[in-house]
Amino acid sequence: MAGWFCARVYEDQQGQVWVGMDRGLLRFRNGHLEPVGAVTGLGQVTVTGIIEDRQGALWIGAQGLGLARLDRAWTTYTTADGLASDGIQALTEWDGRLVVGTARGVSRRCPTEGGGVAWEGLFDGDVSALRPSRRGLLCLRDQQPCLVGPDGTLLSINLIAGLTTSFAERRSDLHEDAEGRVYVASTGHGLASPARAA
Repeated sequence: MAGWFCARVYEDQQGQVWVGMDRGLLRFRNGHLEPVGAVTGLGQVTVTGIIEDRQGALWIGAQGLGLARLDRAWTTYTTADGLASDGIQALTEWDGRLVVGTARGVSRRCPTEGGGVAWEGLFDGDVSALRPSRRGLLCLRDQQPCLVGPDGTLLSINLIAGLTTSFAERRSDLHEDAEGRVYVASTGHGLASPARAA
């Protein structure tokens, strides 16, 4: 796998390790990495997110091909199923529901009768990171750290005043510590560590 870029690593509840690469999804089995992109229907795309939900289903996000779910068999979800975009950039579970960030907005899984999968759009924008918080859902929306309330409403458009000019490069992730401070990471330019967010 020399020359491949590793984007995500995830260990599921059964102890299997999944690796998201810029050329597809791999599974670590019997001491070796094996490609599973052909089985998932994702092929050799950039895997941008891996998460297991409370029911034990494994979700894989990919650039340009949507979301794949492993729950006894692989199923793929796209804009045709209600996702904001097929270019998945972030995945998280929040309030027991899967939330998907894309370049065209955020989609949240909705409960349906019979256990099917449906998606509701929460808001538009280029959403590149999602993190559950004690106060709601943190996200990087259009490169600004924002806070989303339980009903999907944007509560704060920019949690860190002045961050717009802090980094020359794209912001890549964010985190809230136990004190309520929000940290924002930038690809190649470090970490912004502000005072406690409002």
